[in-house]
Amino acid sequence: MGQENINVQFGAQRQYEIVSADLTLDKFDTGKLLVISSSEAAGNLAGALTCSLPAVSAVEQGFNVLVAVASNHSHSIDGGATALRGLVNQVGDGGLTPGSVALTGDSSIKVGSNDDGDPRGALIEIFCDGTIWHVRATSGTPFTIS
Repeated sequence: MGQENINVQFGAQRQYEIVSADLTLDKFDTGKLLVISSSEAAGNLAGALTCSLPAVSAVEQGFNVLVAVASNHSHSIDGGATALRGLVNQVGDGGLTPGSVALTGDSSIKVGSNDDGDPRGALIEIFCDGTIWHVRATSGTPFTIS
C-alpha cells in the first residue's frame, strides 16, 4: 500500500504526495503537501531532486504548495523565469547561528546537506499571487539562493 493521496492535517487539509523523482508542478498540484524523499544513499548527488514551479500564468491566483524535505540531499525549488520573493530562515555556521535571508527576485533555492548538516524536516511554503512566487522556508541547514 502506497502513501500517496492520503489527506493529512497540517494547518489545513492537504493532499499528501511522496516525490521521489524530479517534478514539474502544474495547476492541479495546488494545496498539496509534497514530501521530497530520494531513494539514493545520503550524499549521493544523483539523489538531489528538483521541483520546478509552473509559470504563474499557468496557475490561478492563490496557488499554493507545501514542500517537506524527508531525505539527506540538496533538493531544489526552481521558479523558472518568475521571481521568488520571501524569507528563508536557516541555521548556519555549523548549526550554531540562526539567520534569515530575504528572497528578492531570485529564481531558485536549494536546501543544504552533507557538510552543511541534514536537511530533513525543512519546510518550504510557496504561494502565487498571480504575479510572483511568495516563499517562506525554514531549515536546520543553510539554503543556497540563486
